[in-house]
Amino acid sequence: MVADTNKGAGFDQNLEHVFITGASGCVGHYLIKECLKHTQLHLHLLVRHPEKLQFSPSEFKRMTIHIGDFKQIEDFKDVIANMDYLLHCVTEWWGYDQTQLVNVEKTKQFFSFTDSKRLKQIVYFSTASLLGKGSQVVKEAKLYGSDYIKSKYDAYHMIQTLPLKDKITTVFPTMVFGGDAVYPQSHITKGVYQAFGLLKYIRFIYVDGAFHFIHAADISTLAVHFLLNPAKKREYVLGNPAVSVKQAIEVLFTIFKLKPLLRLHVSYKAILFLAKVFRIQIGPWERYCIDNPQMVFDAVSPKTFGLTGQFESLEAVVKDVKQFNSAN
Repeated sequence: MVADTNKGAGFDQNLEHVFITGASGCVGHYLIKECLKHTQLHLHLLVRHPEKLQFSPSEFKRMTIHIGDFKQIEDFKDVIANMDYLLHCVTEWWGYDQTQLVNVEKTKQFFSFTDSKRLKQIVYFSTASLLGKGSQVVKEAKLYGSDYIKSKYDAYHMIQTLPLKDKITTVFPTMVFGGDAVYPQSHITKGVYQAFGLLKYIRFIYVDGAFHFIHAADISTLAVHFLLNPAKKREYVLGNPAVSVKQAIEVLFTIFKLKPLLRLHVSYKAILFLAKVFRIQIGPWERYCIDNPQMVFDAVSPKTFGLTGQFESLEAVVKDVKQFNSAN
């Protein structure tokens, strides 16, 4: 069903209504798939290009498609007032003015259109790039981060001032994998596939560092769980147990059947020295990341809540990327 109106009339009051932003993206597709498992939910999807949605006719019967841009979210205020839930994962990546408009100002406006008496829960997608030691948001994100990261920092603090903050669960995804022949690929998945060709060179070196990762399918399992089962805790870092850079390279060697040969450890001082020699500019945010390579947080996965995860290891994630791209 395609909705060409912002009127709030005609809502089936026997169902619970959830409004999803960013629906046509990688995570958005998995969120829709997960929501469809719950028969009491009717989905309202805000998209600019409905042809990007990859679902069956029977699945579309449980959706209302609202064609529009989040920058004009006010066009749908009457619809939003009839929502029981919001899943907000749309984001703007580039430009200070645009990131502030979408990620901060319009997000605040979006939340303000809800009916506080009807609204049950919001799940808001932030980013683990804001976090430092103790899984806390750090001021360096505001001082040195990209326009996108700065806007997410501002949005995080804006949410703390809202009257409905106790109904908002903020999730901080770590490295996001996902996508296949049907669903769009995440930026990380695209980048990893492109990096496969560099393995023959990477096997000679390794660097310090550790990171978390999570597949969009498992993000969606968690997000919908938080939506329908809100707890007192309002912030979660989403990720499987951290792996070191060295461990990650070993996983790639095993999957691609490469011999690791003799590997040299490249320190971060060496990286900074080489950057200086080759006149590669390293900005304040890049320098901050280099100085803090252990991106390890108190992360949760579906297993944390007794749920079934589809991609619980880096091996599973990389094999999924390799399998899909080998078929294409």
